[in-house]
Amino acid sequence: MKNGRWWMHVGRDFKQIAFWPPKLFTGLKGFASQAAWGGEAFSSVPTLPPMGSGHFPGHVNIDKDAYCIKISILDFVGKTQDPETLVSEFEDAHALYRVLDEPITNKDFGHTVFFGGPDSNK
Repeated sequence: MKNGRWWMHVGRDFKQIAFWPPKLFTGLKGFASQAAWGGEAFSSVPTLPPMGSGHFPGHVNIDKDAYCIKISILDFVGKTQDPETLVSEFEDAHALYRVLDEPITNKDFGHTVFFGGPDSNK
């Protein structure tokens, strides 16, 4: 959060590409008590679409897995924290989608979450 705006950063240089204005988050004028990241799949028809590449996440397979890298949390004093001790994995359709939380394994990826899965027709 910067100037009341919630920013989206992408790429290795964390380029700011978008923001959400404060008026959209009237209940979030300060710091949050929770953070979430990962993927979501939705369809208006009875079958569910694939998530990511359509493969279940493997062990650090950046060629096939959808992932979020360098995950960190900014605490109430403005210090960046690794969320390793704060993380809990959540999947609501384990047969279709999976998540794999990987603590810091190298400086390029940092704390990483891999996710994905096939569609419900497979």
